[in-house]
Amino acid sequence: MLFNLLGATGLPVWVTNSFPIIRQILMVLVFVAAICMIIVTMIQPGESSGGTNVITGASESFYSKNKSSSREGRFKRLTIALSIFIAVAVIIYCILTTIYGGK
Repeated sequence: MLFNLLGATGLPVWVTNSFPIIRQILMVLVFVAAICMIIVTMIQPGESSGGTNVITGASESFYSKNKSSSREGRFKRLTIALSIFIAVAVIIYCILTTIYGGK
């Protein structure tokens, strides 16, 4: 165990009993967030400019400047939030797996 390597002698029983439950909850949350992220990504419309505005130097329209308050802007923020949540949850899961070791 990692705690034995760090010099910790014994863990409370409730900690060792709760690690498998927390790991299962994290995996369910990651699964649900991944399904939501797939759905949100599929709903989002594609970029029509395809990066040609960078090459041609076209200016932005009023709509593209105020995109954050539109439906597309909300989907973009939701996609970013879901991806950050998934990354943090997977890191926590890996830490718990390292500490607990599945025993």
